[in-house]
Amino acid sequence: MRIIKINTNKVCIAKDLLYSDYLSKSKPTRRLEQQVERWIGVFTRKIFYKDFLKLYSKTSGLKGYAILRAHARSNNSSWHYYEKGKAIGSIQSWINNVDGDYLALIFPCCNPRNEDVHSKKSILIYPKKEYSEAKALVVGYKMFVPNHGCVNYHKLKRLIDGLEA
Repeated sequence: MRIIKINTNKVCIAKDLLYSDYLSKSKPTRRLEQQVERWIGVFTRKIFYKDFLKLYSKTSGLKGYAILRAHARSNNSSWHYYEKGKAIGSIQSWINNVDGDYLALIFPCCNPRNEDVHSKKSILIYPKKEYSEAKALVVGYKMFVPNHGCVNYHKLKRLIDGLEA
């Protein structure tokens, strides 16, 4: 896995998904920066969700995003990420290691069994099923909010009302 810092964001990307034009002399290229913006934008493209993230950032003090980009699949009721066909670790373990360091943790990777994950401080945004870059805009996503679980639009609206009060 390569770990790359881009502004306030951290990108952990499997080497088999790290394209040659993503780095130049070990520094991120504009193409990788645009891809990171796209991953964040795909998951946060609706104004309502962006507004919630801003409000949560203000109340929690957390900023930035951590992104885990890897192939992933479920084994024995656990969601794992892979590099070059080899299991690296569980998605939940990765979450536990960065929880509270970033506003939101984003996973542009497959979730074939619709697994659920949790955190104590950071918001989690992840696909409900298979993920592909080509279909990123039509994949359904889940948002997990600490102390509230997975939230839909209506529950999120009530959360916003409570945070703004």
